[in-house]
Parts: sequence; C-alpha cells; structure tokens
Amino acid sequence: MNTFFHFYIWRSRLIIPTSARTGEGFYLDVEPVVIVSLDDVQAMKDALLEAVSQDNPLVVTPDPAALPGSVVLEKLDLRRWADFEREATLYTIHRAENSINVHVTGRGKDGMWRQAAENMMTFPPDTPLAGLVAVVAGDVLARREALARQQQVPLLGPPRKKD
Repeated sequence: MNTFFHFYIWRSRLIIPTSARTGEGFYLDVEPVVIVSLDDVQAMKDALLEAVSQDNPLVVTPDPAALPGSVVLEKLDLRRWADFEREATLYTIHRAENSINVHVTGRGKDGMWRQAAENMMTFPPDTPLAGLVAVVAGDVLARREALARQQQVPLLGPPRKKD
C-alpha cells in the first residue's frame, strides 16, 4: 500500500495537514490540520506517529476553478505561501511497498527550494513506525537547533561544526 504525508516545521511548530488522495491520484491538503509546539517532544512524536500510521483519505477530485484556499495558510492566518515558505521546512514521508522514503526540503540562501540527496533517507518497508518517528523527530530537533544557529544540517545527521 502506498501512503503519502507531509508536515512542516515553522516558527517552532510542527504543522501536519491531512493529505487526502483525489480520484485522479494527486494529493490535496484537507482538514484537520494538527499544530504542535516543538517544545513538547512527546506531543510531536505522538502527532507524527498518528499521521504516518494512517491511510490517505480519498476525496472527490475538485474542479480546478473551485479549489479551496490552503488549509495550512488558513490555520496559520497567513495570506501568501511566500510568507510561510520563507521560514518553513517541509518533510515528506512516502510509504511504498518496497521502502519508506523521507525527504526534507527547505529554502536555500538564494530563496529557491532545495531537495538535496543528503536530505533523503530510505528505510526498509517493515521499519517499525515508532522507530521511524523517533529518527524523524530527532532530525526535526537537530534541524531546529541548527537553524537557530543559522547552519544547515543533513537529514538524520548531526549539526555540522564550523571549522
């Protein structure tokens, strides 16, 4: 079974929209959107485990002209993606039959989204989800600490030390 979900780190918060799969096969963020403080590590792990454990709900493919606004932006009371993306880091977890892939994407110094190879990790498909969540949560916290120091961190690695 293939499942997909993503979450954002923004201003010391974990933001998890529900990723619904449409009849045409693309994904759409829908309610509920869970927001948890990164200061509450156990609540963060619990929210991640709940999200990664679920299947994607199926929804009717919306008419492109009638697509709703962003549930993420609405929940954060923001008007533009650019305002959000400037400070956000996106994590994507794709559970497939042969692997579980975790990607981390964020803005580079040039303002462009980056998805570098060192920001991807592949796990065996039978990886216990609690173990996967522990590794991802560790990366979130390391990345948060590094961002506070204005450093970049490879996925699942320790903060780089300045020479």
